[in-house]
Amino acid sequence: MITLVYRNSGPWGTGKLSNLSASDFDNNNWTISQAIAAKQAQGVGIAEIYVDPITGKISFQLTDHTWWGPFALPPAPAWNPRGTWVPNTSYSDNDTVGVGAALYLVIWPHVSATTFDPNANDGAGHNLYQLIMQATPPAPVVQTRTGAAWTPQLSDANTYTRFTNAGGCGVTIPAHSSVAFPVGTVLTLRDATSSFVHIGWGGPVVVNVPQGFVPDSAYHGATMMLVNVGTDLWDLSGNLATSSP
Repeated sequence: MITLVYRNSGPWGTGKLSNLSASDFDNNNWTISQAIAAKQAQGVGIAEIYVDPITGKISFQLTDHTWWGPFALPPAPAWNPRGTWVPNTSYSDNDTVGVGAALYLVIWPHVSATTFDPNANDGAGHNLYQLIMQATPPAPVVQTRTGAAWTPQLSDANTYTRFTNAGGCGVTIPAHSSVAFPVGTVLTLRDATSSFVHIGWGGPVVVNVPQGFVPDSAYHGATMMLVNVGTDLWDLSGNLATSSP
C-alpha cells in the first residue's frame, strides 16, 4: 500500500494540516509513479468473466479496468449416434455407442477391439470412451416356448424363457453373423418340461461350459443362464447335468 502526504484529514487518515511543501509534492508524485511502473511490469490479468445471458457471448474485464470482448463462443460439437457398439469397427470423436443399458461417447478415434472395455485406451494414456448415462435395466420379460426347438432372436435378449414341451426342447445359439446379440446379453432358461433342455451351437459359436458338466438341464425345474461375453462367445452357468441324458 502506498503512503502519500495529504494537507487535510479524511478517509486517508490525518493530514498535515498545513500547505504541502515542494518535497511533499515531489514525494507524492514519485510514490504514485513507482506504483504505476510496478503495475505495468506485472502485466494485465483477468479480473472478471462475463457471459451475456441473451447473446451467449463472453467478455473479460481486465485488471487495468478495460474490457476485452465480447466474443462468440464456438458451438459444441454435435454427437453422432452409431447405435449398438460393434467390434472391429472404426469410431471417431463424438460418436455415441450403446452397450447394454449404458451410453458411451467416443473421445478418441480408434478401431474397436473384439470385446468392449469401458476403460480401454490407446496405449498412450488416451481413454477411448466416456460414460454418458447408465440406465437401470428393465425387469426381464417372461416368455414361454412350447416347441421342441428354439433359436433365440434379438427380441429374446434379456428374457426369462420357460420351456414347457413335454418332450423337452433343443436350444440353438445362432452365430453373430445371423443374430448380432450385443455383449452383455443374458438369456435365462427354465426347464418346465417332462424331459430336459439341451443347448447346442455350431461354428463359429463357442459356449463355455463349466468343467465336469454338459449343456443340458440337470432336472425338471432347473434354471440355466447364458451370457454373451464377446462375438460368438457365451458363458453358460446354472443347474447343469453332469452327463448327457
